[in-house]
Order: sequence, then structure tokens, then C-alpha cells
Amino acid sequence: TNDYTVSNVVTESFGQFDNYTTLQLAQYVSTIANKGNRMAPHLVEGIYDADDKKGLGRLNHLIEPKALNKVSISDEQLSIIQDGFYQVVNSASPYATGKGLAGSATPISAKTGTAETYAKDSNGRTVETFNLNVVAYGPSSDPQVAVAVMYPHASDPLAKTHQYIAKDIINLYMTKYA
Repeated sequence: TNDYTVSNVVTESFGQFDNYTTLQLAQYVSTIANKGNRMAPHLVEGIYDADDKKGLGRLNHLIEPKALNKVSISDEQLSIIQDGFYQVVNSASPYATGKGLAGSATPISAKTGTAETYAKDSNGRTVETFNLNVVAYGPSSDPQVAVAVMYPHASDPLAKTHQYIAKDIINLYMTKYA
């Protein structure tokens, strides 16, 4: 049943009750980066034969990107969203929550999230922890890669580990493939 109380509507407005997998979050940020084109996720670029040294051999089958659909949103609206993602990392505002992604060789755009949760400590006591997440893409002006990172049960809501991981993945990708 849906209880449309003021508190439920307010918490739903920022996703408090939504549950997504990390892959779904990566697909979401990829859609923002791809100008509203929602792509089918895939984990490999292709299928390769083995060579005689047990390494990659000849490319046997290339996995082509596949568009699933286009989100019904105007270019102006999408531009506002993309600018918001850019500002999360690159703004001078104290509300820019993605500062752990700043200073990269590649300009990164992102959205961060923090969800309160609980876990048992080593003494069996229930303690408040935080599920931290970040979705990011880069380069901001010409996206080549999208990333989602979840950091479950962090003891510090201001930790930036998940952001450093996303930044390292994007930088590594750009170093190897761009």
C-alpha cells in the first residue's frame, strides 16, 4: 500500500526508499552521459581466442554497443542535469559533494549519495553506518566511460574512498583506451 504522508513523499523525492543495483546505477549515469540514450550493459568488449602463450589471441566476436531506448527529455533539460553533475565535482560550493573526484587528469561529472544503515560491530552492538555511492562519467565534455561505486557500511559519512575508486577507474580507462 502507498501511504501518501508528507514525510513519505519528501523522503521518496530524494530516493530514500529506492533500491538499485550498482549495474543499474552505472546504466543510469551512462544514460545521462549519452545524452539520454539508454544502452544495454555489457561486461566485455569482445570474445578472444587464446594464443599459444595463454594470452589474448585473435578477436573472435566483438560485442557491439546496443541502444535500448532514448529517454524522453529535452536537450535543455538534459543539459541542466549534466551541468549539475559537473558542479557536484567541480564547483567551489561547499555543497559540492564530489570533491574526491576533482583534480583528475580527465574532467569528471558525478552524483554522490549517502544512505543511513545499521550494522553489527565487533561486540555485536548495532551501530549506525552509511552506504556511500557515486555515479560518475568522464571526460565531462565528451564522455567515454561511466562508473558506479558502492561503499557499504562506512563508519564515516564524509569518507571519500568510493570517489577515489571511481576517479582511479576513469583515469585508468582514459590512460589505456583514449
